[in-house]
Amino acid sequence: MSLGSALAIAMSGLRANQAALAIVSSNIANAQTPGYVTQRSNQVETLTGDTGASVSVTGVNRELDQFIQAQLRSETSGGAYADQMANVLTQLQSVYGTPGEAGTLEVAFANFTSALQSLSTNSGSPSAQIAAVTAAQSLAQQLNATTQGIQALRSNAEQDINISVGQANAAMTQIAQINTQLRGLKPTDPAAATLMDQRDKAIDLLSQLMDIRVTTDNTNQTTIYTTNGVELVGAQASQLIFNSQGTLNANSQWNANPANSSVGSLSIKLANGATIDMIETNSISSGQIAADLTLRDKTLVQAQAQIDQLAASMASALSDKTTDGTVAPAALAPKAGFDLDLSNVLPGNTINLTYTDTATNTLHQVTIVRVDDPAALPLSNAGAGPNHQVIGVNFSGGMASVVSQLNSAFGAANLQFSSPAGSTLRVLDNGTGTATVNAASVTTTVSSLA
Repeated sequence: MSLGSALAIAMSGLRANQAALAIVSSNIANAQTPGYVTQRSNQVETLTGDTGASVSVTGVNRELDQFIQAQLRSETSGGAYADQMANVLTQLQSVYGTPGEAGTLEVAFANFTSALQSLSTNSGSPSAQIAAVTAAQSLAQQLNATTQGIQALRSNAEQDINISVGQANAAMTQIAQINTQLRGLKPTDPAAATLMDQRDKAIDLLSQLMDIRVTTDNTNQTTIYTTNGVELVGAQASQLIFNSQGTLNANSQWNANPANSSVGSLSIKLANGATIDMIETNSISSGQIAADLTLRDKTLVQAQAQIDQLAASMASALSDKTTDGTVAPAALAPKAGFDLDLSNVLPGNTINLTYTDTATNTLHQVTIVRVDDPAALPLSNAGAGPNHQVIGVNFSGGMASVVSQLNSAFGAANLQFSSPAGSTLRVLDNGTGTATVNAASVTTTVSSLA
């Protein structure tokens, strides 16, 4: 080996070691830098003459387990979802207050019940009357305060979605831009390593906001989808669109029909111009955005429904009056049933029926609710029980329309409805022995002391 060859080999080794030391120094300096991935120099043997070999540095490799990275992103989405749910549910518990403490709905309800019991045993006492009224006012105020607290949490979720959508769009745009910058660079290029760190950091942020699936091809181009297949980033970035409605109230509800929706809708505009409704298609199932959607449209709506049900039950118990129907004229035999006076039935009031299917000897309960808002129909039968049917009837078309709706709903049950006069509703079996009308009543709201 000539002196020149030996010197060349030694110099190549020094250069390789210098490059490796620079990378080690960078690794140490960036040990606490978010998103930085440890690098190592990529060294290859190079022949020098006939008898020796030198070393050259061809680039850098990132020390990264892609399988673990994919699992981490999946867990990040799930963790962000769980954290947001837990955070808001803790706030909801604060709205309810600590059980047994003053200023809570529980205590207000207990005080109201106690005041009513005292009034029932001493109805002529002015002090008992005043105490009952005061307790009722306190309970009403607490119900209103609870509603305001729940709707504030829903409004916060609406605002959070708006912020998260902005962050997601920024991340998707950055990822697409870095894809463009990486095009033409070798994966071992030092500049590519830095760009890939930046891209991974943006992808990690995106995984906190929604569930994603990431693929990278052999040209180092990354494509990102939601887990159900909606493309977020390809050659270009898609764009999430959220029309925030700001402050929400108890009547603010999501609906697949934009004309009937009073909360923010979330859609995505793909690179090809197509638009997808991300809520209707359940395209986001994890991450902070999914948690906020669940809270806004389900969890907190259910919490409000429980408060509404409590208020409605109290109002019903204090002001509703149930009147039994009168037996239908005997001249209608073999048909039998009841006549009901619907003159005082208001929206939300009910007609209550029980009848027996004689073929199976099954007792059925029916609750017919006056509903004059067509958008609210049909009513949900959820929670009514296997033999309890709840239906809504629109009274705005008059008695003829009411009779027509009921006959359409119960013709198969062998029940017949008619209106012999004015606001009277008559319900009969069909006279063939296949059904028996056991009872009928009307529950109305007492609106005066007369």
